[in-house]
Amino acid sequence: MLFLAFILSIPAVIIGAFVFEDIGGLLLISWFSLVLGLIGIGGILRFRQEQLLAYELVEGTVISLHENTRYSDEPEHFRDQQVFINPVIEYFWRGQRYTCGALMNYNEHAYNRFGPKIGDKLSLSVPVQQPEAAIEHKFLARYSHLIIGVMALSISVVLAVLLLTDIVALMHG
Repeated sequence: MLFLAFILSIPAVIIGAFVFEDIGGLLLISWFSLVLGLIGIGGILRFRQEQLLAYELVEGTVISLHENTRYSDEPEHFRDQQVFINPVIEYFWRGQRYTCGALMNYNEHAYNRFGPKIGDKLSLSVPVQQPEAAIEHKFLARYSHLIIGVMALSISVVLAVLLLTDIVALMHG
């Protein structure tokens, strides 16, 4: 429902920017700042929710590679394709077998240089309440929601400050 309200707000803000052309830019900036602020708060709340879960460390093994082929959206480059590789990891937790994909999708060149190969061992964090939702035990995997949330919230605050200084300048000048 919240996503539907967000989608419906896009044309409303654009129409408002055209109707109130003298403050249209301020309307767009305030809407964008609000959306970024909500994304930031959502990311931080998701991180907080993940921190409340109890995790156990297990070792997993890369058992296969899942390939995704993506084509360019541009008509003149429609035949251009990129292959992305996502390692599939098998792990056992409390006697039961699970599989999950790695956090990163690699293009072919990055995979050849940095990606885990079949048979490589990886450390995984397994949530006790949801053992099928294991993630790689890496800094980026554990803190990605927090990083995105703080960055989005910071940009939102900067935009809000700039917006407020423009409103004050508009009222006094």
